[in-house]
Order: sequence, then C-alpha cells, then structure tokens
Amino acid sequence: MTVNKTQLIESVFAGSGEMAALMRAFDWSTTPLGPVEQWPQALRTCVQIVLGSGYPMSICWGPHYVMLYNDAYVPPMGAKHPSGLGHSCREVFPEAWGFMGPMHERIMTRGQETSFLTSQLVPLNRNNYLEECYFAFSYSPIPDDYGHVGGILGIGLETTERVLEDRRRQVLRDLASRTVGARNEQEVWHVSAQTLGAADVYVLPGIAIRVPTREETGPKGGERMPRLLADLTRLTRWVNYLGVPALAVPCGFDARGLPLSLQLVGRPFAEATLLATGQAYQRATDWHRRVPA
Repeated sequence: MTVNKTQLIESVFAGSGEMAALMRAFDWSTTPLGPVEQWPQALRTCVQIVLGSGYPMSICWGPHYVMLYNDAYVPPMGAKHPSGLGHSCREVFPEAWGFMGPMHERIMTRGQETSFLTSQLVPLNRNNYLEECYFAFSYSPIPDDYGHVGGILGIGLETTERVLEDRRRQVLRDLASRTVGARNEQEVWHVSAQTLGAADVYVLPGIAIRVPTREETGPKGGERMPRLLADLTRLTRWVNYLGVPALAVPCGFDARGLPLSLQLVGRPFAEATLLATGQAYQRATDWHRRVPA
C-alpha cells in the first residue's frame, strides 16, 4: 500500500472507534464501492461525518445500497454486526425490506426524504429470532459529485424499550383494575387470562407472577402449593387458548424443586429465554410434567 493510499484511508476513516478501525482494515475492493481511492468525494466526506457523530447513523450507497455505519449504530444491528459492513442493506435486513425497500427506492429515484419522528415498528431478526423493534428515524438523499442522488443517509434512535415498557405498564394497570372485583380465585385467573389475551404478545415478557411463600399462605400452604401452581399453568393455557402464544417459565426453585416465581413469556421469546440456559430449560420441562392438568 502506497503512502498516499494509506494517508487517504486514514483520513476518510479517521477516529479511534470500533467502526473506524474496521473500515480501515476492510477490503473495499471486494464490494460494489471498489477501492477507497475510487470513491466519489461526496461519499468520503459523508463517511467522515458519520464516523464523527455520536448519534446512530448509517449510509446506504449506490444502487446496491452498500452499508456503512458508525459505533452508535452497532447496538441496533445486534448479531448482524460486523458482517453487515460493506454488504447490501437489502441482504442485511431481508425481513424488513418490504417496508424499507420502497422507501429506499423513492429516495434514490426521486430524492424524497422520509422521516418517522414517532416510534415506527420495524420487525428485525437481529438476535437469531424475529423481534418487534421501534425506531424514530430520518432517511435523506446524499448527493454525489454530480448533484445526483448517490446514496441514503439514515439517522435514527431506537425506542423499543420505551414502547414496550409503556405497554407493560398499561397491562399491569388493566390487571389491577379488573381483578380488584374478582370474587374468588378462579375468577382471578379467568379475568387475568382475558386481560392478557387482549394484550399484545410482546407485552408478556414483562409480566411475572410470584408464588406465595409458606409464611404468606399459612399453615396449609404446603398442601395448597401444588394446586396454586396448577392454576398458574391453567392461566397460561387460557392465554394460549385466547390466541396469545405464551409459556409459563419457572424463575428459580426452592429446596423441594418447586418454582419460586413464574414469568409469562411470549413466543418466540419463550424458546430464546429457555434455551439460553440448558439447565433451566430441563428443570422447567421436568416441572411442567409434574404439574397436574
């Protein structure tokens, strides 16, 4: 590599961040962009701006929508990082291209900027399962050296946690208001199942049910515990029956092998949660087999 080429690469990909280092080491000649010395000045300048920004920013350049992004954009990428660098956005986000594709095409062909200042749903498979993700973002055209649209600049903030947390709080408020008038235990489970059944499936991972201790249930708590656990399982079956795929996941076990608490987990999160720890999965499976139907 000549001195001039080295200086050019260090100038375009300046900085001490992760993405600047990855871009300096990347063989751009293997991409539709070609070697860095052949890049239009507009692209080089835009890359410098993106790498120097603390906001999540990305570039999709050319008809192939080749992706470049900065350090702040890494968390939303999930497992798609670092393999997404230098690849087509169409290939990196195939699950979202039905939404993103027409928008990118409008920008490239008409120069039409697109913004969603409120949380926009974008389902992504970024952690080996499809998840509900929300973003507030803006996509705008990047002019090339001749004044035509050369690429797309994306700026966005992920709002997924805030959106889901707002929903979960609403579900908890609904549960509290609807169960306060329940006249018996069976009615509590019925009303709870109806409330959860009406909620979005992605709300469920935030709902946990703690099993009362022996001191809380009284002297006969040991006799009542298996029945209570069976009722909790029936609640999960109610939710499934109402069309919300969910699983009751035990969270911790006491000396007798009974769960300390249960969490209603919406699929596909259920499989991801249980498979994260093989031992917990096995204990949960054994427990479900012991609980009477």
